[in-house]
Amino acid sequence: MKIKYMDMIATLGIGGAHPGGLTITKHIVENLNLSTTAQILDVGCGTGQTLAFLAETKSNPLFGVDQHPVMIQQAKERLQGYHNVTLHQANIENLPFPKAYFDVILSESVTAFTSIQQALNEYARVLNDDGVLVLIEMTANHLLTEEEQAEIEQFYHISKLLTEDMWCVAIEAAGFNRISVRTIPEELENIVDFELRPELEPTHLELMATHYYLIDKYQDSLSARVYYCKNK
Repeated sequence: MKIKYMDMIATLGIGGAHPGGLTITKHIVENLNLSTTAQILDVGCGTGQTLAFLAETKSNPLFGVDQHPVMIQQAKERLQGYHNVTLHQANIENLPFPKAYFDVILSESVTAFTSIQQALNEYARVLNDDGVLVLIEMTANHLLTEEEQAEIEQFYHISKLLTEDMWCVAIEAAGFNRISVRTIPEELENIVDFELRPELEPTHLELMATHYYLIDKYQDSLSARVYYCKNK
């Protein structure tokens, strides 16, 4: 079986791989003014770093969803003992929750790796009318050539590379009508943790090297944005 980027993340046990890492997560949470009863969903929760931070600092009902079996197992190991956290192995394009179930949804460098419009539609379905969706997403600073897009899309296995305007159009198409966009300050410390798995192979390290090569190659073309979205 061909090893993919997400398999590499899982095998290296990487938490906080999204731009800005746990530091931007803390900043976002601090500015959401959450009530103690707000139900929070972390889609693509990975190894559970964000949920662990929330569980340590909040008494809110917390939910995490991830499709990758290794990541969800790592999250379960990290979060055992926290009774306010519920984890599901599921596809975020078909979330296992009823309509209007959540007050806050966090997506930290996840939605770009899905069928974007379908995932956004699911977020809108399970978010209540006064809820908030926060996306940290890979964003093209300008339109890339077909060859550049193909190199990025094939390595990361994403269906489409979106500009900020394209993200906003997709978000609005899902039914969100209040969107604000923020850049991530470059000086933010990216807190990343690792927990190496016994399945580690040379290919995983090669993928990591390619990842950093692409980051350097496209540093002027790719960045990330934080998209704050509300239904009302």
